Amino acid sequence: MYTDPRLSRADVARLLPVDDRLLTLCVDLARQVAEDLINVLERAGLPFDVIQEPWKMFVLYYASRIYGAFGGTISLRVHGFDREASLLERALYEYYTKMMYYTIFKSDAQDAVRSYPKQYQQLLDKLKFEKSRFMSEEQMVLAEAAFDYNLDAHFKNMRDKLVREPRFTRCAAKPAIKFYLTEPRGRWNIYWVATSQVVHGSLMDVLAASKLDLEKREITGELDSRRPQPNVAMLMACDFAIYTALHLESEFGLTESVDRSNIIQQVTLADRVASSMDDFVDGGSVNQEPDPSTES
Repeated sequence: MYTDPRLSRADVARLLPVDDRLLTLCVDLARQVAEDLINVLERAGLPFDVIQEPWKMFVLYYASRIYGAFGGTISLRVHGFDREASLLERALYEYYTKMMYYTIFKSDAQDAVRSYPKQYQQLLDKLKFEKSRFMSEEQMVLAEAAFDYNLDAHFKNMRDKLVREPRFTRCAAKPAIKFYLTEPRGRWNIYWVATSQVVHGSLMDVLAASKLDLEKREITGELDSRRPQPNVAMLMACDFAIYTALHLESEFGLTESVDRSNIIQQVTLADRVASSMDDFVDGGSVNQEPDPSTES
């Protein structure tokens, strides 16, 4: 008798139980948003002159990473891995910021490409690899003379430079930029400052994931990775994917493939339902104690 070796949905559900707090409405919207973004990405990947327009390479790259991180965070939240999903949501914020950055600072994209030989050599040095195994003598000479540029190592500087740039703020009428500039400090706190506690396993998150009984002088670890408001968090992740699709169509001169205003309206309406449902379902049962990792 033939047995299909592939995992079925039932197998996956047994391995990774589904978070029953999630609304079908929110999961279906997330799938719709993901399908829209991949459709735009496929149309945006047209040949373009990387020498004359290297910024397009960066924008397309970060948009692709947003699609992957979005898919990852939705998959994790479906199975109740909210803390782990927040790691990818942090990546969503970083990728979106860099996509905006290279859209505005197009000359920096050229500098980044010119710096590649030097950055590659520096990476080999950091890894303590023998450079001669990976680079020819000619390449090493080029690396020594190459332009020195590595803004990736200073993400906060990149983000601060972007939000202060008049060419960026003057474009606030564009939906993708307006989305980023709405409560910029709040998003920075949520997706970077607070989530960093989880990324690095800081004391704040250790305590947030533990139950402390001072009277009994006991502390127990909390195995449940779920956090409050999973539906709202899923819809917030949807926003990054929606506005990435809009940004690609705008910057690459693509025709709008769907009525995205309708999708945005659906997400907005779903958010109202999700907020009420999350508050009702959680009822203080998930992370009942104040969570230090949410403090800015």
